[in-house]
Amino acid sequence: MSSSTCLLLTRSAFYLSMDDSIDRSLVAFVRILLYDQDWKRFSQKSKLPSAAIDTAIATILSAAISRRLSRYASSLEVGSRL
Repeated sequence: MSSSTCLLLTRSAFYLSMDDSIDRSLVAFVRILLYDQDWKRFSQKSKLPSAAIDTAIATILSAAISRRLSRYASSLEVGSRL
C-alpha cells in the first residue's frame, strides 16, 4: 500500500444518520476491502468502486450492524436498571 493511498483512506469519513439508508461511501469502502479488482482500481486510479450492494457486502454490513446493536440494552426496562 502506497503512502498516498494510506493518506486517502485515513481521510475518509462516513456520515451516520438515523435514516434507514446505508451511506454509499461506506459501501464503496467495504468493496475496496473485500474485492481485489476494486482495490487494484482504487490504488491505481484513485477511483471508488460502485456502491452496489451484493450478497457479500450485505452480509458484512448486517454482521457489523448486528454486532454493534448487541452492545445496547434490549429494552427500556433493562436500560433503566443500568
